[in-house]
Amino acid sequence: MLLPPALYSRLAGEPGAAEPLPVERNPAAGEAPFRYAPRPVRFPRDHEFFEDGDVQRHLYLQDMLTQVSETPEKSITSAWLKAAQRSSRPAKTGRITW
Repeated sequence: MLLPPALYSRLAGEPGAAEPLPVERNPAAGEAPFRYAPRPVRFPRDHEFFEDGDVQRHLYLQDMLTQVSETPEKSITSAWLKAAQRSSRPAKTGRITW
């Protein structure tokens, strides 16, 4: 998944590390009629809230972005397998007799 560099850098940073985006409010609108304070709400994955496809899609995309921002793990390959892959002939499989 290709992301714009600015978005990728914001996603790769620690939560809350990036400066919040500026919000421009129209002065003619006056004060907001309500006070909203965002707070995290935790639901188990089998909660009825998740029956909506939009929420499932959001969780899928969130998982994908998390995978993009994580550093990939190094694969552990044995020395024998590496030597077999470099060899010009295919590696012998089966029982070895001395």
